[in-house]
Amino acid sequence: MYAVVLSAMLCMALWLYYKIDFHIALLFIAGAVCFVISDSILAINKFYQSFPAAGFIIMSTYCLAQYLIVRGATKVHQNKFVGKEAVG
Repeated sequence: MYAVVLSAMLCMALWLYYKIDFHIALLFIAGAVCFVISDSILAINKFYQSFPAAGFIIMSTYCLAQYLIVRGATKVHQNKFVGKEAVG
């Protein structure tokens, strides 16, 4: 079920490419991809083969994902605040 939710998040980020400003959409897409990478490495490390750098890679990609998604959301909010059409 979690894989379905994660896949849906990535699909929605890709869908935004056609709905909002190109540069903002790229932030969401990059964040979603980093999130998928983070969770994929987490699953590999947990259920298949653990490796020494897993913790660092998981947390690095997770933090980058969160940063990019929040940055995109902030830019959408800023565009709405100044009257530019960001979503639509």
